[in-house]
Amino acid sequence: MMVEEPMKEAPLAILISVPKKRFKHATDRNRVKRLVRESFRLQKAPLREKLEARHTTLCFAVLMISDEIPSYASVYKAMEKILRRLEREVAKQGEVSNGGEEPTLLSVE
Repeated sequence: MMVEEPMKEAPLAILISVPKKRFKHATDRNRVKRLVRESFRLQKAPLREKLEARHTTLCFAVLMISDEIPSYASVYKAMEKILRRLEREVAKQGEVSNGGEEPTLLSVE
């Protein structure tokens, strides 16, 4: 969901959720979150530029549903897929919505 508003904050924000139900140890949950944050940090520039050009803010969530700690390569590839798809969605939006739309769910396997 994209909403047009003055750029008070960063144009791109991410929420990372790693459930305790799947990863019992905090160190495992933190490791997964670090992997996701780092892969996001390295690949966010093109999407951020598109959002800044449109004066749009985008917030999205990444939910970990696997029971195993992923490798960095698999997290990087999944994040690349997510960000490219979000770029396409942003480019496809001719007019920025008024915020009345339902959030779009994207799944990357």
